[in-house]
Amino acid sequence: MTMEKDKPMAVLTEGLGSLFIEGKYSDLTVACGPSSYRTHKAVLCTQSPFFAKACDGSFKEASTGIIELTEDDPEAVRMMMHYFYHHDYPHVTLHQADEAGKKDPKPNSNLVIHSRVYALGEKYAVEGLMAVALAKFVSEAKVHWESKDFLQAVEYIYSATPEHDRGLRDAVKDVFYKNRWDLMHNEDAMRCLREVPDLAYDVFIHTCKVSHSELNHWGSDAY
Repeated sequence: MTMEKDKPMAVLTEGLGSLFIEGKYSDLTVACGPSSYRTHKAVLCTQSPFFAKACDGSFKEASTGIIELTEDDPEAVRMMMHYFYHHDYPHVTLHQADEAGKKDPKPNSNLVIHSRVYALGEKYAVEGLMAVALAKFVSEAKVHWESKDFLQAVEYIYSATPEHDRGLRDAVKDVFYKNRWDLMHNEDAMRCLREVPDLAYDVFIHTCKVSHSELNHWGSDAY
């Protein structure tokens, strides 16, 4: 019964996916770097105020049907385009080489990619994309918090996202606090704290709040 109930949505998802792959009925081209995407105004404009404004207004994009994202990361844009049609985006498999020059079968994390996708979602007001990128980042950070990829993502997050946007910043703060005893012995992590003062501030404030809460809890137990 459940399968039959879900079938219409599955058919719709499959149809949108085929539109993305084939570009059939496309009425809007999005270009970034070496790539261009044959997209559909009805799909993009209903999910992003930026694209809606570009297509509805008196901008040249409305007449040419071409939007060029010249300042954005091509990989992040690729993920955003994929998201518009699937409400998800794929994992990018990257392999590290070991000392003998052989490829490590264990893929790297996509933490930097997730942070770039999140920032792109914030820029173009694609809230669903931001939510997906945040969930992926939080999940991978639980495993890769000791990696240089994580610290690289942290530096990008604090330089590319506005201070009021707490999504990824709070996720990073939580990782630093949870693993503080290990990270304090990590030279790269300590350098990151010194070079990103907003991160150090966030971790400090969170530590104070947790300590205050614990003191209040212990005090209430004494009575």
